[in-house]
Amino acid sequence: MKEIRRQYRFVSMLMGRPSQTVSANNVILSDRGKNCSLSFESVKQLISCGVLHEVSQLLCVTTEARSWLKRQRLELLKREGGVDRSLVNQPVKSENDTIVRLSRTSKGEKNAFLASHHVLVANRVSALIEKSQLRPSVTQNFSVLCQSGQSSASQANDLSDMAIDCRKHLEQLVAQLPKDCAAVVVDICGFNKGLQQIEFERQWPRRSAKLVLRMGLDHAAEYWKIGAYAQGR
Repeated sequence: MKEIRRQYRFVSMLMGRPSQTVSANNVILSDRGKNCSLSFESVKQLISCGVLHEVSQLLCVTTEARSWLKRQRLELLKREGGVDRSLVNQPVKSENDTIVRLSRTSKGEKNAFLASHHVLVANRVSALIEKSQLRPSVTQNFSVLCQSGQSSASQANDLSDMAIDCRKHLEQLVAQLPKDCAAVVVDICGFNKGLQQIEFERQWPRRSAKLVLRMGLDHAAEYWKIGAYAQGR
């Protein structure tokens, strides 16, 4: 428990870009009169987990740091015998109006329709599509995702290595989801379509799109091993 708290404080402070010094056995962060230290062994553990990396002999957080902090905070709350529901329902910010609305509690409801890990998955899908350079063509490019393992040589020449890699990850995700779930997750999380628009295009009953969306996000969360609560160490 104490070690988790030390790592949590260290990573949280490092996100603010503090000054860094190295002692005999520790890395020490200093920011506005506050200090935080962590042993070399713990730092190496965070690097191996993909939370930190070293750039020009300085420690920096990775893109996974925010997700890791959220999971550790939930784990600490769980071990202390309580769970902050605001963290469970709305810990992750999103620019997608549909995701934001479904992750908020309505009057008379105790829990939001989408939990925190659903929002995290939605953000990850959105980031993958953004980096895959698929957004300019919505319906035309979705077919590319369904052709898992088949890349166009002509398109590859015009794409960066990062875009090609992100497309591969996105294709792998789509292959693991049911067809309707994959289409709805990509349309809403990646291309910011509305629930009513999807229901109109597919001639679905009202409120069916959000159920399919949640099913798709559940499948994606299971595929990426993202849960509502941290498990194990």
